[in-house]
Amino acid sequence: MLFADGHLDLAMNAMLYERDQTLPIEAIRAREANLLAADKKERGICTVSFPELRACGQGDPVIACATVIARCRPWVAPERLIRRDDLDFCHADQAHAAAMAQMAYYHLLERRGEARLLRTQNDLADHLQNGAGRLALLVMMEGADPITTPNELAFWHAQGLRCLSLAHFGQSRYAAGTPSKDAAARAEMKDGPLSPLAGPLLAEMARLGVILDMTHLGDTSFAQVAELAERLPGLKVCASHSACRAITPGYRQLSDDQLKFILARGGVVGLPMHREMLRQGGRAGDVGLAQVLAHFNHVCVLAGNARQAGIGSDLDGGFGTELTPVEIQRAGDQVKLADALRGAGVGEAAVRGFLGENWARFWGGALPA
Repeated sequence: MLFADGHLDLAMNAMLYERDQTLPIEAIRAREANLLAADKKERGICTVSFPELRACGQGDPVIACATVIARCRPWVAPERLIRRDDLDFCHADQAHAAAMAQMAYYHLLERRGEARLLRTQNDLADHLQNGAGRLALLVMMEGADPITTPNELAFWHAQGLRCLSLAHFGQSRYAAGTPSKDAAARAEMKDGPLSPLAGPLLAEMARLGVILDMTHLGDTSFAQVAELAERLPGLKVCASHSACRAITPGYRQLSDDQLKFILARGGVVGLPMHREMLRQGGRAGDVGLAQVLAHFNHVCVLAGNARQAGIGSDLDGGFGTELTPVEIQRAGDQVKLADALRGAGVGEAAVRGFLGENWARFWGGALPA
């Protein structure tokens, strides 16, 4: 069965955590097994590698929307301890260079045959037809800070960028992002409007055919993007890794009105494999596949169909197995979702759609010819 994941931080994990993504996850976990307690809690309990992703397809093609990410925060303290896994830079030029290093990682993988980059509709069609057991990547940028000016988007597009979100956690140069629990960043973790750079960037995205990922937008910025998008009918939108606020309260999830905006424009909502974003009513306790299905059902009800929900796992996106649904201890475990859906009475076409075909259909209509 075709498998597609709408959001994975593959280059971030390779560059910042020194994870060799070509290895089995057991080898990556073993390398990190004896880290100091002061290190990141998600070390040693990763879930993603290229062999693991290929296993998700069970012999069929696999596609992942793979990120480049770096933030510009001029207010970061120069005297802070600067770690290699710090995403924050005080200048946009530095964020640009850091994101370019991650893009170079994907280019290297492509040259070596580890994965192919999807740039056009023909690339996607060829992979779907001939990519059995192989991995393809659609590159997105999570937070637009590395794009130093809106006109620079053409350069990134030439590098293979095909999807873009305006902000990550906190304030970006383009928009207000969702709040974070990061104590060091709380001063700028508030809702707010788009910056003057956002409008020209959105227009350039529509011109070039770069997909807009609405994930991580603060509510005010989201509403302003929705208003601007009315004048940009060619702009394709999605939510690469977002859950439903009606089920799990909190600004990191999307409200029904926000989901309806994305769905009305034909977008897909990728559901994350992160416990805190899936909890029903914010209740404590274990989170399993049943909660994933609850969010799937909610999106399908809002859409009026089962063709606009997909997986946007965000696995290893700054967390490991400590925050995954209990049944998901490695990326390959996501195939369990198929049986869970069937057990809940979901038809086979909808199962295949959620596991991959919905994303493939969306990307097929959004990528350049």
